[in-house]
Amino acid sequence: MLLRTRGAPLIVVVAALACRGGAPTETSGPPPPPPSGEASTAKTGWFTVIGGGGQDEAHGIAMTSDGLFIAGTHDGAIEAPDGVTQGHGLNDAFVAKLSRDGKLSWLRTYGSPQHDRAWSVAATSAGPIVAIETGGTLVVGTTPTRTPEQERRDETPPVLLGIDGQGKHAWIKSLDGEAGAMRAVASHGDEVVAAGWSLIRSGPRDLGTA
Repeated sequence: MLLRTRGAPLIVVVAALACRGGAPTETSGPPPPPPSGEASTAKTGWFTVIGGGGQDEAHGIAMTSDGLFIAGTHDGAIEAPDGVTQGHGLNDAFVAKLSRDGKLSWLRTYGSPQHDRAWSVAATSAGPIVAIETGGTLVVGTTPTRTPEQERRDETPPVLLGIDGQGKHAWIKSLDGEAGAMRAVASHGDEVVAAGWSLIRSGPRDLGTA
């Protein structure tokens, strides 16, 4: 959910909804109508604001047993539990972990001098996996997303990022292609599927595995 306030930039708002009663099953039939005068059985549990002084957007969300992950992009400084993180470039990707009661556990940013966005996030037992679009070179730990030759040719391959449950980076992988972006990632247990686009001008290539 995005909220715009007069005279202020966009901020990221996460809302948790609590629904009365158990979840319907395939054999339970349609849910009963709400009592007379009651419009809905869903109510807001909490709101959490994540953002800074620029234009910040949430693009992906994934539920876990103990909270949820949020992925998106921020412009400029952004507040984290351990202080304010300054931007690296034009836009930076961010990934955040929230507890079940909406408290921000950790927030990590990833940026190059160009535009960088986290479009989607999936939850696994090892931590979140993030689909990223980058216009430059991200360096996670000591691993860059582009080789010097790719930088020379100004290639922007699609990127997947793995983070552990405590917010420390686990791995980062660039898929093959002159340009591209990972746009969606989903998980079922520890199985993960990622989707996006990649421009390959010089014929078929093996994109590899994550």
